[in-house]
Amino acid sequence: MRISESVIEYLLRTWPVARLATLNSDGSRHQIAIVFTWHDGCF
Repeated sequence: MRISESVIEYLLRTWPVARLATLNSDGSRHQIAIVFTWHDGCF
């Protein structure tokens, strides 16, 4: 699915960070922050 550049710019301004949640082998939670960026026309 292609997303327009204006939508990408809006999303990056309003929601630039996501969090990936996983479970460790002992069952404890682990979160990783993912930062999105737009550079030279690439997401």
